[in-house]
Amino acid sequence: MAKIIPTFRQMFQCGKIPIRGGVWIDIYNSTANTEIAGTIHTRISHGNYWYVTEIKDVNENLDNPDER
Repeated sequence: MAKIIPTFRQMFQCGKIPIRGGVWIDIYNSTANTEIAGTIHTRISHGNYWYVTEIKDVNENLDNPDER
């Protein structure tokens, strides 16, 4: 699990992760897909290798600063 953050950072800096919502990010295989989402297995809470992006408007959370 220690390599998740450096791998994510490298994927982002190399442009493998588009800046948009709905991107399936597979850190384990260093891939991202905007068309198809993979299957999350039951170890997701321990593996932490798969993510989906969600774009949020900064202004939509102004009423509740805890959600920023």
